[in-house]
Order: sequence, then structure tokens, then C-alpha cells
Amino acid sequence: MTEDRYMIIHDWVRFGQQIEAWSRGTIQPPDTIAGLKTQLPNDVLEIGPGYADDSKVHYCRPPATSQQVSFVIPHKDDIEDGVPSGSYPLPSFYSTMAFGDAAPVIADRDAFRSCRIADYSGNKCM
Repeated sequence: MTEDRYMIIHDWVRFGQQIEAWSRGTIQPPDTIAGLKTQLPNDVLEIGPGYADDSKVHYCRPPATSQQVSFVIPHKDDIEDGVPSGSYPLPSFYSTMAFGDAAPVIADRDAFRSCRIADYSGNKCM
């Protein structure tokens, strides 16, 4: 993964609301990066310059029925980097919304990372 290919979520609430709208079918998910930028401006979702506007956006959807066991498996590039040194990088809303503005203390960053991957994969990021 190159340094100019990244996504930074600046407005987690607005981004989550957009994903809900895509899921419910009230808004059609965009096919390209340009469409994504139109639906989610830079103050909501910043897309690195390494993604061309005509690049396709890929969506992972669970099976047609919720009665089937399913997992969302991340691409290996998305989990290639190990846990960085220092404190574990959680999105800022965790401290604000879940920990009352206190920085969470994570004793075992590698185990915590594995638990987050398992949670997002098994619960399909819900």
C-alpha cells in the first residue's frame, strides 16, 4: 500500500449514516471514487490522491440471508502493518463517546488488534 492511498474518516456519524442509507437502499452506493467523493465530501471522508477518480469502489455484502454463518475477511493489505509503537490507534470517537474523554489503556495491543479484527469480521462491522 502506498502512502498516497488512504482513507481518513473525519465525521464518523455522517459516514455511518451514509452506510446505513446504502444498506437500506435509500441511496445508491457510488461505483467510483468520484461518486464517493460526491456523496461524502472531504470533511466527512478524505480519500488519498493515489486513488483515481475513475477507480471502482468495492463493497462486501453478507449473504442473502442472515440465517447463514458469514464473515467479512479483510484484504491482507489492510492488516499487513503490525501494531504501531506507542498507544493503540483507536478512532477518536471511542475516547469521546465510550470512555468519557479518557484515553483507553490497552495492556496488550496485539491481542486487542486481533480482537478488533475478529469483532469486525464476525459481526460484519455492526
